Amino acid sequence: MRSHQLNTATRILATDLDGTLIPLDNTDDAYREALEEITILASLPDVCLVFATGRSYLSSLSAIAEESLPIPHFLICDVGTAIHTYENGRFYQSSAYTKVMEHLMDSVLNQRIQEELSILDFLTLQPQAHQTPFKISYYTESEHVDTFAEQASALLMRNDLPHSLIHCIDPYEDFGMIDILPTGVSKCYALKWLLQSLKISERAVVYAGDSGNDFEVLTSGLNSIVVNNASQALKDRIRLTANNRSILGNIYFAEYPATLGVREGLEHFCILKNTTKSCKS
Repeated sequence: MRSHQLNTATRILATDLDGTLIPLDNTDDAYREALEEITILASLPDVCLVFATGRSYLSSLSAIAEESLPIPHFLICDVGTAIHTYENGRFYQSSAYTKVMEHLMDSVLNQRIQEELSILDFLTLQPQAHQTPFKISYYTESEHVDTFAEQASALLMRNDLPHSLIHCIDPYEDFGMIDILPTGVSKCYALKWLLQSLKISERAVVYAGDSGNDFEVLTSGLNSIVVNNASQALKDRIRLTANNRSILGNIYFAEYPATLGVREGLEHFCILKNTTKSCKS
């Protein structure tokens, strides 16, 4: 990683990948132009780039290569259960963060969680490549993913199994996805842990997202961009939660989807300057 750049970083651009930085339909040149602007921004000495994705580490690397994305300083993957740092031309997994995950798991075994959830016939365990020591991932029906997630969480609570449950809808295949994580863990948890370890203020962050596994970050009080291809149900849930927490002013709902919406939100927060809009103070 450009370690010298982190010493001068005063702005953090953190973004989800699929459906956010990576458009679901990448045939429009406008998306590529927006990505080029974001790439130039990420190369500035006072900017630190963070990707936060539900993808695995290897899948994230494939996306970076296939979509010609800028190399991030940090890669948060597996829905916040792993952090990788880019340095000297390669990524290194954070051993300090891995120890945090191990501590949070304590004596709770993935096998026991899987055994308890096996009675729920609406859950299908994802392939082994999507499982990690700190994440158990399931497929389910997208139409009922909210209800099924509540039922799965309630079952684990009844059996005294501490956990966090994150659910969303796959933007490409339209099926529901449910991830069981250590208690309190999410993309938001990982991002805030990273900020603390770097001693960088939360006020320096702008986060962009579009799906259910971005919800915790988007409603955390950080300056956030909700790109327009996010579902209306998610937008409504974000507005309601943010209003209850009096942080609605920290969230920008973009008029454009994906990469275009990220660029639009960065202009709103005055990270990019090609706008006549009033910038958020």
